[in-house]
Amino acid sequence: DLASHHDVAAIIFEKILFQSLSDLDAVAAQIDGVAAYVNCGRRGFPGYQALRSRLSGFGPVNYTVTGTQYALASNAIHFLDIAAFVNGSPLVSLDTTGLERETTAGKRAGYVEVHGTLTGKLANGAAVSLTCGRGDTLTIEVRLSGEGVDIAVDEFANQMVFNGTAESFETRHVSEMPYLYETLLQGEGCLLPTYAESAAQHRLLILAINAHLHLPDRQDTLCPIS
Repeated sequence: DLASHHDVAAIIFEKILFQSLSDLDAVAAQIDGVAAYVNCGRRGFPGYQALRSRLSGFGPVNYTVTGTQYALASNAIHFLDIAAFVNGSPLVSLDTTGLERETTAGKRAGYVEVHGTLTGKLANGAAVSLTCGRGDTLTIEVRLSGEGVDIAVDEFANQMVFNGTAESFETRHVSEMPYLYETLLQGEGCLLPTYAESAAQHRLLILAINAHLHLPDRQDTLCPIS
């Protein structure tokens, strides 16, 4: 409705973008010509910005997240996106065979959460693995590995260990990253993923979760994640 009644120059969408493939495509058509981005804010972290530059000569870098209670269905898109960003390579496939069949209620009525392991591949051959257990507390451990590189990132502590050496790793809250929208308002682009980039990731995630939940394979099937 907004785009239909007003001249919109730029939009930042929240994730999850939309729950169906048909909505992803319909909105893409409506915002043709609009500078559209999606709020996967890890791209704005100085730590990941620096890491992307530093890893540019290392080839494919596998990205692994292991933790508990971090809401895998809802937040997988954040980690899938940053894996693609660090590698400079798009996500091409997802595999849900490692997910548990039993789901739990999401924090919003009518939505679900999943546990277990979601795996994927990037176009450059890098692997992505996201494991979320059922523990009582929120924990997240991030590891990046490839030929000649092994990195453990602690986002909560703003630290990483790069090939055995402890270093700082700067993360920021959304309120501390005004540059994500200031550059967009000035017509200078944005560090966030574009709508097209993120919609491609969302498409794979929606298809994977729908198949895992045995939902109909239709464009208008609503994936119950938020």
